[in-house]
Amino acid sequence: MKKRKFDAVLFDIDGTVLNTGEYIFQAYKYTMDLHFKRSITWEEVVPVLGLPFAKCYRILTNLEEVDYLMECHHQFQSKNPQLVKVYKNTQKTLEEVKKTGVIIAAVTSHTGNLLQRNLKIAGVEKYFKAIVTPDHVKKPKPDPESIIKALETLKVKPDRAVFVGDSPADMEAGKKAGVKTIAALYGFHGRKLLKLKPDYTVNDISQITPIIW
Repeated sequence: MKKRKFDAVLFDIDGTVLNTGEYIFQAYKYTMDLHFKRSITWEEVVPVLGLPFAKCYRILTNLEEVDYLMECHHQFQSKNPQLVKVYKNTQKTLEEVKKTGVIIAAVTSHTGNLLQRNLKIAGVEKYFKAIVTPDHVKKPKPDPESIIKALETLKVKPDRAVFVGDSPADMEAGKKAGVKTIAALYGFHGRKLLKLKPDYTVNDISQITPIIW
């Protein structure tokens, strides 16, 4: 029997498992327009994606106090679950990974109580044995703490795990945690991730299966 390369695969969620581009962008657009009468563009939003949520709004507004903006953002998203989409082949791929015996977990920058709902909408919640969010750590991505916490929960060593993500923060966190990295080039940051020298790259989530097996 062929020996698998990894015992666990960790996934970022937004831009990797779920296609939440409109879900995220429309929330930023709504919030910025409501509070600042400013029309923000997708090109302005993309560079901050993957960073801690509060930091995203601090960068976009140059304000320190952004809790009210984050709450407005979450309120918009809670009312617009129809904007949550799933990438083609996602469910099929997660099912295939599960059948190999590789443990699946999530390490995400997504905060708030909407993550579980979004995964359920997409029909993929059942595949994740553990989910680590910024609420579970002191230092979220790009710090490696969230990946390390996930591995401790799964009882898997870093050299037996691989992290799949679509942002520079994902690649940085993975490398610092000592796991292999897979850059999801189909996600929000695209081929910009190549300059970060990930261990592997995929143009479709289905290409992950032969890498981990």
